[in-house]
Amino acid sequence: IVLTIANVASLLLFLALSIAIARKLGALEFGKWSFAHSFSYMFAVITQLGLDILIIRDIAADKNKIKDYFYNGLVIKTLLAVFVFALIVVTINLLSYPSDTKLIVYIIGAAIIFDSFSRYFYSIFRAFERMEFEAFLFVLTALIISVFGLTLLLLGYSIIQIALVVLIAHIINFLLGLYIVKNALKRLGGSV
Repeated sequence: IVLTIANVASLLLFLALSIAIARKLGALEFGKWSFAHSFSYMFAVITQLGLDILIIRDIAADKNKIKDYFYNGLVIKTLLAVFVFALIVVTINLLSYPSDTKLIVYIIGAAIIFDSFSRYFYSIFRAFERMEFEAFLFVLTALIISVFGLTLLLLGYSIIQIALVVLIAHIINFLLGLYIVKNALKRLGGSV
C-alpha cells in the first residue's frame, strides 16, 4: 500500500510539472523535455539487466549475503552506468539535434544514472521488506523535482535549469539511499 501511494503521488507531481512546462514554456520546450526523458530512459534498461531482481531474491533468502551482493552489485552498476552514459553521449551526438537539446539529454541522462543506483538500493530495501524507505525516497524525489521545478518555471528559468533540478533530486535520492543502506539496515541484521 505504501509503495502504491508513493507511486501515485510521485506520478501526479511529475504530471503537474509536465503540464506546467507545456503551458508556460510552450510546445517546443516541452518537446525537448519529453524527448530528453524518452531518449535517456530508452537506455535505462541497460543499467538494470535483471540485477535488481537478483538482489531482492538472493538477499531475501539469506540476509547474511548482503555485504557480498551489495559491493559486487555496486561494481557492476558502476560499469553499466559508465557504459550507458557514454552510449547516451555518443548516440545523441551522432544525431543532428541543437546543442541545448543535447545538453538537456546529458543532464537527464546523468539523472537516470543516479536513479539506477537508487533503484538498486530500493531492491535492498525490498529484500529486507522495508518498503517505507523506498516510498519515502520516491516521494521526496518527486517533491523536490516538482516544487523546485515549478518554482524555477514561475521565476522564468529555462528547461535546462529545470533539468538540473531533476539531476540534483536524483543525486539527493542516491545519497540518502546509500546512507539508509549503510546505516539503517545494520540494525536489521544486514551489515554493509
